[in-house]
Amino acid sequence: MDSQMSSAKTQLRVMLMRGEVQSVKSNYRGLRVRSGRAWVTLNGRDLVLKRGEEVALEMRQAAAVVSPLGYTPLVIELLGETPRQPTADPHLAISTL
Repeated sequence: MDSQMSSAKTQLRVMLMRGEVQSVKSNYRGLRVRSGRAWVTLNGRDLVLKRGEEVALEMRQAAAVVSPLGYTPLVIELLGETPRQPTADPHLAISTL
């Protein structure tokens, strides 16, 4: 777990119920467990994370696969998304109509 990530901005919060599975693309910098327990498969390794724990993700890695352990819903936060290409702010777009 990476202590520097704890200051990373939450980009997305996801809730998973028992039996559900979520693929997390590697364009996020990390994954944090907000509540419940998570089974995370990352680069062929299986990790069990509990509330407050987080794991770093790197762009060169394959997607992580996350599922809840037990009956408690799992809430994860995806941290510090790094865009792979520049994006435009739609509020700043100029209409030519």
